[in-house]
Amino acid sequence: MDATNAVRRTPVTVLPLVVDPQPGATLPELRTVGVQVSGDDGTTWQPAKVVRTSTGRYLAVFETPKDAKNISLKGHVVDKTGTVTDLTVISAYLLN
Repeated sequence: MDATNAVRRTPVTVLPLVVDPQPGATLPELRTVGVQVSGDDGTTWQPAKVVRTSTGRYLAVFETPKDAKNISLKGHVVDKTGTVTDLTVISAYLLN
């Protein structure tokens, strides 16, 4: 990302993801890590393919929405005990 929170538009986006525990806690074993992507400020959502690269590190891979000016993201994480964490960020970053 540049200083304006924008990235260069490419046909396919490869987005690095990091799942970190709260300070003082350890990262539990994760059962599910999912990402959905929107190019229309959250009106519609498409799933991204999520690939684990190491402990707590992932890549989300998705087709960049053609007419989008920005990308919104939904994250969904479930640990081995069933604890669920969801996070939605509308206009997470801009596209150039």
